[in-house]
Amino acid sequence: MRNPALMSSAIRVDNLRHRYGRSEVLNGISFEIQRGQVTALLGPNGAGKSTTLKILTGILPASEGLVQVDGLELPERAFEVKQRIGYVPESADLYESLSALEFLELCGRLHDVEDVPLRSRIDALLVGFGLAEKRNLRLGSYSKGMRQKVMISAALLHNPNVIILDEPLTSLDVESAIVTKSLLASLAAEGKTILYSSHVPTLSNGFATVF
Repeated sequence: MRNPALMSSAIRVDNLRHRYGRSEVLNGISFEIQRGQVTALLGPNGAGKSTTLKILTGILPASEGLVQVDGLELPERAFEVKQRIGYVPESADLYESLSALEFLELCGRLHDVEDVPLRSRIDALLVGFGLAEKRNLRLGSYSKGMRQKVMISAALLHNPNVIILDEPLTSLDVESAIVTKSLLASLAAEGKTILYSSHVPTLSNGFATVF
């Protein structure tokens, strides 16, 4: 039986609207996600999934509507929200001159993670994603799938309460996708809230969905 303490709302969206110029991308959407829940935001390309996630992470201000993440209202408390979440964008530039280990150490220190737990988390994630033997290779030599694994690892280093991922599985091979889904499920069991977007419905099997 799920701990009642985990069932308070982690993400709340009410009548969310967003416009790019005269084009309305989000037309009054509302949903609520409980703590410890893994939720898939499903829809075709152009449905507004990435826009929704950028609003939830404080990157974009909503045109209208209520948005709360981990009990904090956006955009007023965007800085605090960014401290509490882990975010994996659909595409991101990495410091290609750094190794995976150097990049993850940098990300962890930017979040003020202490050295001992940081090393332990980096080791566990690199081993879990099959990158331990490649930790000292420069990111410029990594494939797209390997880079995605590094980005997911970076988002988890500071032990965030809410984890938001934009199309996290599309560049991963089948085995890595299974590892990622298993990892997200275990984090949810610890009380973490996971929201990820996908345009492939089969990737959401067993998870709650929005859209």
